[in-house]
Amino acid sequence: MPSGEHEDSLTVMNFNTYLLEVSVGFQVLRKPNMEQRAAGIEEWFNRLSLEELPDVLVLNEIYSYRAELLVQRIACKQWSKNKSKYVWGDRRIMQCDRTSNFQAVTAVVNATSVANPVKEGGVVVLVKRGLQMLSAEERVFRHASGSDWMSRKGFWAVKVQKGSKGYWVLATHTQAWPGVQETQIRLSQFRQMRAFVDEVVEDGSRVCFAGDMNITTHPNELTGPGNEQFGMCQALGAPGVPAMAGSLVKRGFWVQLDADLEFSADADSNHYVSCDATAREHGSQQLDWIIAPGVGDRLAAPNAMRFQYVPVKASNPFASELVKGVQADDLSDHYAVFAHLWYGLGECPSIASICGHRGTIRRVP
Repeated sequence: MPSGEHEDSLTVMNFNTYLLEVSVGFQVLRKPNMEQRAAGIEEWFNRLSLEELPDVLVLNEIYSYRAELLVQRIACKQWSKNKSKYVWGDRRIMQCDRTSNFQAVTAVVNATSVANPVKEGGVVVLVKRGLQMLSAEERVFRHASGSDWMSRKGFWAVKVQKGSKGYWVLATHTQAWPGVQETQIRLSQFRQMRAFVDEVVEDGSRVCFAGDMNITTHPNELTGPGNEQFGMCQALGAPGVPAMAGSLVKRGFWVQLDADLEFSADADSNHYVSCDATAREHGSQQLDWIIAPGVGDRLAAPNAMRFQYVPVKASNPFASELVKGVQADDLSDHYAVFAHLWYGLGECPSIASICGHRGTIRRVP
């Protein structure tokens, strides 16, 4: 058995797709290059072999019908982002098409109807073929502010079976924007997720939290002086035992990079961040995380854990809708985060890395 396929090895990827549009009977807002980026994301994931694919994939901002088509094309043709008894009934999990390398996919978290002005939470969880998605429970966050009130943000708590081992993955997209109020709301959301785990999950279970956490990690004049990483880890951990992210591998191990990468929102190299004045003012940030319990928690802590940020790139550049005459190859305003959690002995073993994939190059050549 390849070391990456070992039942004590779990790989998890979170990717904020930036496939967001706002419609209230007519389109109000649409993010740039939606069609080109969605097609590129489809190609990016469909080109991965089963061995290369992460065990668990969490997608954020599945808000548009183009994003719905993306999930249909990589996982299940019957999948729908809206609450529909015809499609979903009382189910939260759908088995993927036989042609897909994914085994199962959740509904979008906290789905609403087409006519509802308050939209779904945008988070979808997939597991690769060979793993089982045993259950999926969803929750709406009790606290939100600003534009987040118009989306039923919350989290999925998905139980996954890999061999004889069970894993819980809590997948989320928390309160957006820097600020004192927003920081406190994010902390309450992290605490709500941990409270769910303490209520539902047995001692010794293997658990991780994955998502666009939206925390400020590198303060500046606009975001203020605070670094929210420790507060996040405290809220997701047990009393006196903060959760952990593991070691950041800047040059990558799943996707080998040609330069150090330590941010998921990179104001220097990502086209959609560097060309957006507000995003550029916020500066480069580590917004996306995979977090696991620390040593001493009642839950199992990985014996080793590492992560990297992954530039999800188009195979060919396309004309930017932000800057006339400029070519872009970024498929989102976020780079993905990929983590390897190892519960066996010693250090993390090697896993299948992506070879010859367009994602291995950070910029247009």
